[in-house]
Amino acid sequence: MRGWLFQTLSSSATTSVEEAASTGPGIRFFQFYLVKRAERAGFKAIALTVDTPRLGRREADIKNRFNLPPHL
Repeated sequence: MRGWLFQTLSSSATTSVEEAASTGPGIRFFQFYLVKRAERAGFKAIALTVDTPRLGRREADIKNRFNLPPHL
């Protein structure tokens, strides 16, 4: 796969699938939640991830008093 460009986009990304799809060539992967939307945007594969439904304790975010904006 030398020279290939891969991009995986999370369903919790702050960039839309359409915006990510417009960034250039490459093989695109997207998390499972919005499969049809990602397919229409040109993604060709599904990335299956296994994780927790909530964020872990992010020490740097706590230290810096970071909060995700409510609209995200």
